Amino acid sequence: MTQQILVIHGGTSFDVYEDYIAYLKNKEISLEKIRSSKDWKDSLSPQLGQNFDVFTPKMPNGMNARYLEWRLWLEKIIPLLDNNIILIGHSLGGIFLAKYLSENLFSKTIKATILVAAPFDNANSEESLVDFALPKSLGKFANQG
Repeated sequence: MTQQILVIHGGTSFDVYEDYIAYLKNKEISLEKIRSSKDWKDSLSPQLGQNFDVFTPKMPNGMNARYLEWRLWLEKIIPLLDNNIILIGHSLGGIFLAKYLSENLFSKTIKATILVAAPFDNANSEESLVDFALPKSLGKFANQG
């Protein structure tokens, strides 16, 4: 049996829609930035080999992410997963997993939860966490992951 790994990518979020529009207007862009390329998440499956099954779903609205949308999408994915899943959250995906697992019981057994470059709070971030901000207690997350 293969080991399943679910990777949740990063994204950005904004306090208000106008901030998102300002970001789009002011963001520098080049052909190099929009060239098709693979990142570390795309290399996981070939690097790990045939004993691992890596899933990298595209979460909704990654450029102006909302927690509710990501939660609903994850909850459609969970029934498709096996027990002993490994969860990896990168950047906003990391804080998303921490928040989700702090507020909800995951219906599958989690073998490990790995957070990669996840923001912790708004204090030292150029971007707002909006509704991805962590609850006061991470106890439920610690017990599950």
